[in-house]
Amino acid sequence: NNSSSNNNNNFISDGRPVKLIFKAEGPALMKMTSSQLLNLITATFQRHQITVQEREARRIEREQEAELRRQQDEEYQEALRADQERERKRQEEREEQERIQREVEELEKRKIQEEKDRLDRARALIRPEPDNVKGKTTRIRFQLPTGQKLERRFENDETVGALKAFLILHFAETATSDQDHVIKNISLSTNFPKKTYDEDEKTLQESGLCPQAVLMCQDLDA
Repeated sequence: NNSSSNNNNNFISDGRPVKLIFKAEGPALMKMTSSQLLNLITATFQRHQITVQEREARRIEREQEAELRRQQDEEYQEALRADQERERKRQEEREEQERIQREVEELEKRKIQEEKDRLDRARALIRPEPDNVKGKTTRIRFQLPTGQKLERRFENDETVGALKAFLILHFAETATSDQDHVIKNISLSTNFPKKTYDEDEKTLQESGLCPQAVLMCQDLDA
């Protein structure tokens, strides 16, 4: 009988030399010619080469699989980061839109409150229209910017500010829509004599408007 074995535990796959040990024994070995021995060694080396190649192929395959997984993981992470960035931007846009919407709503609320306060202040200045009492009441005819005429009686001790407050409420209450221009900043004057009444705290008596007067109403914001 003859047997052969090889020891390739020192296999190195990085290109460095490898030591291959060939061992053969048995009576048949003594009968081998040098050509037969060479063929045996060659066959053993070839089997070793096949083993080395198979191991190398498996190593390369593992490396390729690892590299593929690494690339796939990088692509996934990159796609994840891109998705997160897009979501972050969308969230920022939503938050910005919500902030703008809140600001618009707050501004609208302030406008509504300011208008309510303005009309409340005007109402506080106005007394109910008095009956016609000689020496105590004054008839005022207002000439509005639209050409419309408006008349009302006031008590002599009411103020110029009360006249403007009456007009402020009139313009606010007769506006037909939110788009209508409402006169808020009012100037009152007479043509004969030419005079402007801008001292709101003065009474009608002090302003020389009793017992009657025609006042031109101007929109100072026009």
